[in-house]
Amino acid sequence: MTAQPINDGAEPARVLTSLTWYSDVESQQFAYVGPDAVRLLGFPAAAWYERGFWAEHLSPDDRTRVIEERGKKVTEGSDFEITYRMRSLAGAQVLVRELCAVMHHEDGSRGLRGLFLALDDSVVAPDQSVSHAAFTAFVAHELSQPVGAVLANVAAIQRMLRSSPPMLSDALEALDDVAVSARRITALIDWIRSAH
Repeated sequence: MTAQPINDGAEPARVLTSLTWYSDVESQQFAYVGPDAVRLLGFPAAAWYERGFWAEHLSPDDRTRVIEERGKKVTEGSDFEITYRMRSLAGAQVLVRELCAVMHHEDGSRGLRGLFLALDDSVVAPDQSVSHAAFTAFVAHELSQPVGAVLANVAAIQRMLRSSPPMLSDALEALDDVAVSARRITALIDWIRSAH
């Protein structure tokens, strides 16, 4: 797809949906995404928490400019607004306006709190069809991570309980990780049921 103008200024774009979020500056990983994550790009909320998700889903035509502009504003500690395109699960180009505040915490760390607005797609016309193969590959990828974590934790818990003396506190901590992974699997299954 060739680069197209993001907005010719003729009239304000209409907001189709919005997503609140919070991320850590250092890891550049989302710590929170709002309940409308799936409506913005089609991916379930669990996908947004993966390291690199945001950058990987920027349109190649916008990626370098957006990362540079965003990085400059974050370094300055300035709140900012920027418009760019992101790639949806369907492969569509979704026009996004990001409104972001740089948060300064008492411990010296910084976070980003923001809002993504999906704008009227009249500027960028996406192909809304998702192939069965693409959907299946996505679901397999999303399920493989938490299922793999459950299996790894179960094996670790078995070793901990068989040790002499049993490592009960470590086993309980690993069980907490199993519960987190199980909730991710449940959220994905709920998303699949609601989407199809």
